[in-house]
Amino acid sequence: MLVRVLAYDIKVQYLKGNDMFLADTLSRASLPYTSVNDQEEFEIINALKYLVMPDARIREIRQHTNDDLALQLLKQTIQEGWPDHQSALPPLVVPYFSIRDELVVTDGLVFRGERLVIPKSLRSQIKKDIHCGHQGIESCLRRAREHVFWPGMNKEVKEWIQTCEASREFEQTPCKETLISHEIPDSPWQKIATDLFTFKNKEYLVTVCYRSNF
Repeated sequence: MLVRVLAYDIKVQYLKGNDMFLADTLSRASLPYTSVNDQEEFEIINALKYLVMPDARIREIRQHTNDDLALQLLKQTIQEGWPDHQSALPPLVVPYFSIRDELVVTDGLVFRGERLVIPKSLRSQIKKDIHCGHQGIESCLRRAREHVFWPGMNKEVKEWIQTCEASREFEQTPCKETLISHEIPDSPWQKIATDLFTFKNKEYLVTVCYRSNF
């Protein structure tokens, strides 16, 4: 249902009950129930076309999804229906209970909205792909949140970046300011510099000649 309504731009507006003249009438004149097989889908959204991934990677993820026990149990739970309490779920599916309304199965893959749920065997490779440009933590997290998902993803991506030697080297190296030289004056005291400093609780004004350094 959540995937289907993505095709619409919905505006929610509060309306008082006294102003809702048709609500009661329509609730008593509902359409007769027909089975799902008899209903026509007014629009089908293919979640695969929104993935920014090559076809070979998608096929690889589908294969690993089929081999992943947790995602197989998750797909079965999504298709058969979620229980009212997470205690009735297999332990491998419990981490997905809080987002159960956002999960769908499409073409053998599990999606959370438009984000593809990654099997455990491919998460290390996905983290490498996300951090291939050695960007910072926030940039990598934004990129990951747009396309992929798995439980604990944010924590794992942060830890992965923190262990990257190249990122740590550039992150800890301060930027060096370019040395700007000044012209040497022709005569003493033609150009001077002044500054304030404190020494033994006393304030001083120091004046230096650019020519002689006096």
